[in-house]
Amino acid sequence: MFRTLPSLAPNTILSVLLTAALIGSLSVALALGMGFIETTHAKTPQSSAEDFIDAFYSFDATKLAENMQAPEDEKITLYYQAWAKAADYAVQTRRPCTRSNSTYTCKITVTDNFGKTMGYTATDTFVLTSSEDGQITGVSFSGDDPPIFEELFSWMGEHQPGVMSGPCHLLFAGGTTPAACSKAVVAAAETFMAERSK
Repeated sequence: MFRTLPSLAPNTILSVLLTAALIGSLSVALALGMGFIETTHAKTPQSSAEDFIDAFYSFDATKLAENMQAPEDEKITLYYQAWAKAADYAVQTRRPCTRSNSTYTCKITVTDNFGKTMGYTATDTFVLTSSEDGQITGVSFSGDDPPIFEELFSWMGEHQPGVMSGPCHLLFAGGTTPAACSKAVVAAAETFMAERSK
């Protein structure tokens, strides 16, 4: 059986159409409002820490600088990023950053030209200080390179002192040629390992 719609008076039809239009407009306004709310969430300290790691390993210096509000640490962090880029750092294992009060510790295992040359894999550890509004306000970092990496630098001091007085002058202490330094250390490592194998 087909159900017929009741006949509506012209003024009733107009009311229905106006009501539908208002409901439609309200739905659009709500959808737009919800979209606006979703796209304006403030960063959290956790997301800022993860974004910092994304920026570091993207090897985009501008992006990394934008993820820091840490003037005292910015120069050395950008130096390290350029050093890492020149040594072909590649993320092997990335772990979520862990929180302790206002600091986040981020451990990332990488492969790089130092490890490939000298036979090891290293883990970068970043300790990031964050403000309540999600800004990264402090950065420190360290690596767990094995003793052979330190032996390399001792060997360079004796056999290739020009590396430290040239491209690696003021290494991580105000130097301005991190990429050249990184490549020079890799080249020295190749010679160092060749001599060790004799």
